[in-house]
Amino acid sequence: MLNRAWFPAAVLLVLVFLLVHGSVNLPTSPMKFPWLVGGLGIILAIWQVVREIKNPDESGHAAKEWKEYLYGMGWFIAIFPIVLVLGIIVGAPVYIFAALKGRGERLVLSALLTVAVWAFLYFGLYVALNIPLYEGIIWG
Repeated sequence: MLNRAWFPAAVLLVLVFLLVHGSVNLPTSPMKFPWLVGGLGIILAIWQVVREIKNPDESGHAAKEWKEYLYGMGWFIAIFPIVLVLGIIVGAPVYIFAALKGRGERLVLSALLTVAVWAFLYFGLYVALNIPLYEGIIWG
């Protein structure tokens, strides 16, 4: 039996570490976006850990589960170099489009969700709330 609570627990630890490290080393203004996204991520990760501990999966398909975890971990790790190079405003929509197409979603749905995320990031956070977002190596 593979205990499935380790992955959300690892994500939770990474989010907490990044938020604490950023809060100590950065001023308040650049930390608005990480606290907004990271706070939601921490809540969801805690919920997932509790859910996995309460209802462990007894399926016995350990090899399939490991492949799914590695696939998920690959997508989780892939966002870091994308955002590092392209920045948040461009990198997040590129990542979402690639992830949706990688999962086999239709082109129209992938494009609509990508545009919605870009509009939220650019108009909602960057313009309306005046939150400074990381611009990436290319545009920074």
